[in-house]
Amino acid sequence: MAFRMMDNGCSEWDALKLFQPSDQDEYVAMVLNHALDNLIEDQLEVFTECWNKATMRISVDGGTNVLHKIWNKIELPNIISGDFDSIRKECLDFFEQKNVQIISTPDQDEPDFAKALKQIPIKDGQNFKYVIVFWQQTPRLDQTFSAIHSLHTWNMYHCGFPVFLVNLEGSVSWLLSKGDHLIRTSMNSRWCSIVPFNKGCKVTSSGLQYDMDHLNLSFDSIISTSNSFDPSAKRVKLRLDESALWSQALHLASFNELH
Repeated sequence: MAFRMMDNGCSEWDALKLFQPSDQDEYVAMVLNHALDNLIEDQLEVFTECWNKATMRISVDGGTNVLHKIWNKIELPNIISGDFDSIRKECLDFFEQKNVQIISTPDQDEPDFAKALKQIPIKDGQNFKYVIVFWQQTPRLDQTFSAIHSLHTWNMYHCGFPVFLVNLEGSVSWLLSKGDHLIRTSMNSRWCSIVPFNKGCKVTSSGLQYDMDHLNLSFDSIISTSNSFDPSAKRVKLRLDESALWSQALHLASFNELH
């Protein structure tokens, strides 16, 4: 399982299990604009398997354009949402004719990603384990900050299940809440990082190349980027006094560790 809360309150994470979900893993798959642009065949196969096994599938605005190209290989989205400034009209019309639910979210006070997260039913008895959001960093740095902000605000108000940001070209990120965490190491991940939010956070770790002992991370002092896993450790142990963003490298070679 990619995420579980242990009896002692510690959060246990195994990002590679995102790509080998069990039949009991009920999760949401979401695709953002540009998430599938320029992917090679192996990367698209990974996406297709995760997308098709999802309990619920949401396509956000322009992310639907690539789904339209591969529609005969994938399960249809349950929902297409957004302000529809980047989806092609023929794509929207195509899925509407397939009886996919179309939800217009024209409010410009929030990005399409944040509005799409609000379409996930969380009060109807549905017990999702996590959300996989496929995305890519683009030349627009502001849009990258917007995605991280959406992740942060979601965690503040809906922390019942985590959201994983998956870039199939090289990384997976998620938010670590205040408390204790165990993260499975991956020797094919060449880097990992812990980036604090506005309050900063105090971190104690074991299992990293550059471990921390009650180190205060903040944008006013130091942040932990370009770190890596200790080759001798099977798990990274972390204790945080505030939330922070964890990221690690993701390579197709890592999937061999699942077998």
